[in-house]
Amino acid sequence: MNDPSKDEPQMETENQKPEELDIAKTEAPAVESEVKSPSVSRPKLLLAKSARLKDKLIAHKKLFAIVAVALIIVIGGTIAMLSQSNSQKQTADQNSSDKVVTKVSATVSYIEGAVELKDGSEYTEISTNTILAEGDAIRTAGATSRATIALENGSFARLNGDTEIILTSLNSDEIVIMQNNGHVYSRVSPSIEGTYTIETNNGTYTALGTAFKTTTTGDEESVEVYESKVTEGTSDKTIAEGEKLLVKIAADTTKNGTITPLDIEAIKTDSFVKWCRDEDEKIDDFKDHLGFLKDISSPELSLTSPSNGSTITVDSTDSSSSVVFKGKTEVGATLTVQSVSVSGSAPIPVTVAADGSFESDSVAGIIGTSKYEVISKDKTGNKSVVSISVIFKNKSLTAATEIIVSYAGYIDGKYQVTWSTTSSYIDGDGFKVVWNTSGSPVYPGSDAQFVGPDERQTGLYLAAKSTETKYYVKVCRYSDGACDNYSNQITVTVPAE
Repeated sequence: MNDPSKDEPQMETENQKPEELDIAKTEAPAVESEVKSPSVSRPKLLLAKSARLKDKLIAHKKLFAIVAVALIIVIGGTIAMLSQSNSQKQTADQNSSDKVVTKVSATVSYIEGAVELKDGSEYTEISTNTILAEGDAIRTAGATSRATIALENGSFARLNGDTEIILTSLNSDEIVIMQNNGHVYSRVSPSIEGTYTIETNNGTYTALGTAFKTTTTGDEESVEVYESKVTEGTSDKTIAEGEKLLVKIAADTTKNGTITPLDIEAIKTDSFVKWCRDEDEKIDDFKDHLGFLKDISSPELSLTSPSNGSTITVDSTDSSSSVVFKGKTEVGATLTVQSVSVSGSAPIPVTVAADGSFESDSVAGIIGTSKYEVISKDKTGNKSVVSISVIFKNKSLTAATEIIVSYAGYIDGKYQVTWSTTSSYIDGDGFKVVWNTSGSPVYPGSDAQFVGPDERQTGLYLAAKSTETKYYVKVCRYSDGACDNYSNQITVTVPAE
């Protein structure tokens, strides 16, 4: 009998498929790890690997296609941009070559005094409406001479006395004027297309649509800007409206290159600038663009109290006193009061109300005549100044006994008052007879009547009222617009009307 243990393997060999045997023999060495998994057959593993390789190949082909398309787009776009840029450059070059620079005509439109044009090496006097050309040199002969050069583009160059310029360039895109000396006021048209420049020995001033004055003398070289801005080329500084650049000043070289605010009060004393401003006001393009020069009027300023020359009586022991100032000024102005007579005093700010009225704090003064200055300054810097004197007197120093007054009666429709003076009395400009109905009348502040220095009597018209009225009367010495040395007081009774 056969051994069953030997027959069983033989049956497996006989029942096994030939394909599986061949594969096992062929693949066993290469896929040892896969054989270890009895659940996956070798043919399926090979098919899976083949599919994965195919997917990778397809993915690589797609990526390559995408990259290729991107490169084509980038290269095409670059070529298009270069082509467009080249086309634009050609167009710009063509436009540039087509642009024609013209010359701006210049005419002497105004002459005051003597104005001369250089002809070769000599200067010849010219008249109004003389046409100028590029390269012409023109000057005002004498301190009182003036000239206006009108440019075709609507701009003006105004020359003060003893001023010399050269029209360096009259190109429509570049006006250049060389200023050898003197003062030039430039008013540049807002519609100008090119640049407008004033050149001097030490500076180059280019307008940014503006009005400005350039000065070049032996003492100073500077520019004052009245409207808009100006650039100075050598220092690369921009000077704004209401500013002045000192390029060079002989008196104080430490100020060279400094920019300071303009002083409107100083400008108002410059007759040349005021004339130029008046000329600008006549021109439609400029009259509403005066800039810093728009307001050159001093602000309103009036005092209601105290009156100039008024006397304030203080105690006999007082060595000083004070007074409050009341009045009205321009709305928005700044106001100060200063006691000029008090050593070391400083201006005291005073608040201005919304309606322009003001009332100061008490301002100190000295016994005797104290002088004060009330100053109002508007936003532009225009100033108004009121100078006033107030007399502070100690009671013990009032020399009332030097003038003795009495009532002489009602004569010829007037209440007659007479007075005499003592030997110590010193004449002034005359007398003031002062009166009121409350007592202790003073001038100013009460009704008053002037009488000459040689007179010692006068008749007063004292008004009758519905009831009997008492008038208090004094006489004082009147001198330099103020009263001092008051007499005794008398009473005059006026019957009811």
